[in-house]
Amino acid sequence: MKFPDKHYLRILLLFIGLIVVSCSAIWSVEYYFNQDGSPHLYNAYLILELLKGNDSIAQFAMLNPHLVPNLTGHWILAFLLVIFEPATATKIMVTLTFALFVASVGWLRFQVAGKEGLGTALLLGTVLAFNWLWFWGFYNYILAATCFSFSLGLWWRWRQKMNFLRFLILFPLLIFTFYSHLISFGFLIAAIGFLLTANYKSIPKKSAAWTVAVIASTMPLLINYLYFGHTGGAIEPEWNYLKNPLSISNWWTHFVATDPFSLISRKAVPFVEFTSPVFALFSSTLSLVIALLLLAHGTFGSNKAQKRNLISEQKSWIVLAMILIMIWALGPDGFGKVHGGFLRERTLILALVCFVPFFRINGNRVILLGAQACLILIILFQTLVLWDYAHYAEPLGKQFLEAKDHIGPNDSVGSIIFVSNTRRFRPMPLSNITPLLGIGKNAPIWDNFEFGNYYFPVVTKTSDEREFVFNFRESNTYDLNDPNENVAEKRSRLESVLIANHNQIDILLVWNEQPDFDSLREKWFEIDPYFESAELKLFKHRR
Repeated sequence: MKFPDKHYLRILLLFIGLIVVSCSAIWSVEYYFNQDGSPHLYNAYLILELLKGNDSIAQFAMLNPHLVPNLTGHWILAFLLVIFEPATATKIMVTLTFALFVASVGWLRFQVAGKEGLGTALLLGTVLAFNWLWFWGFYNYILAATCFSFSLGLWWRWRQKMNFLRFLILFPLLIFTFYSHLISFGFLIAAIGFLLTANYKSIPKKSAAWTVAVIASTMPLLINYLYFGHTGGAIEPEWNYLKNPLSISNWWTHFVATDPFSLISRKAVPFVEFTSPVFALFSSTLSLVIALLLLAHGTFGSNKAQKRNLISEQKSWIVLAMILIMIWALGPDGFGKVHGGFLRERTLILALVCFVPFFRINGNRVILLGAQACLILIILFQTLVLWDYAHYAEPLGKQFLEAKDHIGPNDSVGSIIFVSNTRRFRPMPLSNITPLLGIGKNAPIWDNFEFGNYYFPVVTKTSDEREFVFNFRESNTYDLNDPNENVAEKRSRLESVLIANHNQIDILLVWNEQPDFDSLREKWFEIDPYFESAELKLFKHRR
């Protein structure tokens, strides 16, 4: 019996250790609450109920008749809900997406560079996995980013020997990426096309033809989406932070605001109550920049012979990474609120994934140890942030779950949320936590932002209800610590929404009620709450 190479056993143990340490906080609490994970879980429940033929739910929700590129995470969650309790399903999903992403980065490195630097690649993959999109609960995007890395690695392995069988394997991976998230799919297709073009001299024509064929076979999906996407509104690029391209401070905001690796305020550190600008020195992004510069220095070095040894295939990866970084630096933040956002954050993560196959150590042990030390410090810091957040969010979430027993199975729910906590962490779980109250119920939770968008697998039965949800979700949550929050304007919009749609809400949940809103609520709902627990209150509609 042949035992695996000891090197690969060490790599496997390193991978397992990184996942266990990084995700330990998720399993240290009874309930783990992220921001977008709550509506994702609620919609996974609705998928199951619609498949079961639940007539009550079918009165307000239906499966999206269009196969949209934002659904694989929901169906995986639905499968998990068949086997596990909702709290466990969430923990598994969060851990699974993290682990798969790290594994895919290691896989890509191995396919391009072999065993060299594989341990460092896993450290870097773990650092990249600690992005706030994962922290927030963007399961579909993380699954798509995982497929981006895995599919690129697989194509690179087969680039000189593509054939029909490998076409049949790569094609469904591209389809899975498309139905996970459009951005990663688009960049995956572009990346394969670029690498094929950059290395055309070393790739046989037959293999190149099969690559072109697999890319072309996915184009009908993209064309169909672009046509369908226009029904949700105009697809127009938006620069949210770069208002004045001639302003240096505007450019600084443009870059800092789209940093995907800041899980906690730059003025805060885990488990320390007070804030200070000095804490910015502990920023994970700063340490990541240092680690990347060290790896780049170790790759290029000062030796001209080392630079000459960088063959064109290796150079194509760094060029690809630089192109994606330029898109992050200069590209739009999104294409309109109705089409999703955070384009630049997503792009930067994929850009750094493409850097992973490129770096070479060239025997410089000091540089390597310095880079590894920076990466390990980031992992430890982000793990502590996750522990701090998990134990901060759990008591808040439990208050909402306590209210669930006081809501009837056929009572529709809407909420008004006032967040007064300091914006310490990137996720704000209170803003999307209300949908958890709908799991096990037969009436809608209107706080489900996915109802108000066209690109999720469960939608409302009517376009009027979709418009109601979109407008309601744009005006029912208030961050009282945000100086840019125009409370008066949002209150006016909320009043307009309730004037037209208050009859759709049987129970109004209010968190951290503000006196200025009492008169608005009392127009349609009881003066006194019928259930109250700390900051949470439930009010019945006055029929």
